[in-house]
Amino acid sequence: MRADLRQTYILCRYGGDEFGVILPETANKDALALMCRLAEHFKGLGRLEGAPSGFGMSFGLSAYPEDEGTVRHMVKAADDRLILTKKSRVGLQLASETEVLLRKIESSRL
Repeated sequence: MRADLRQTYILCRYGGDEFGVILPETANKDALALMCRLAEHFKGLGRLEGAPSGFGMSFGLSAYPEDEGTVRHMVKAADDRLILTKKSRVGLQLASETEVLLRKIESSRL
């Protein structure tokens, strides 16, 4: 994953098989595009390793100033969106379907 990230991005393990990525000075739409590319790359690695067809990654995003608040608030917003993505299985779709994910993210802000 690190090869797909700028040097200014911060990748950290959040717990178990969960990771957090901090993307300073990155617009929400650019963060979404990056995460979709990473998801596609991750799914491709799974195919190479013989993982089951449902193998992939899910993610949730939060952004400043859209999700303005404390760090705790922003992490909770991203975690809530991750749960929504996992429930809808959208996280397993390819980057060409980013509009579906964008609508879900936008609707979760309402």
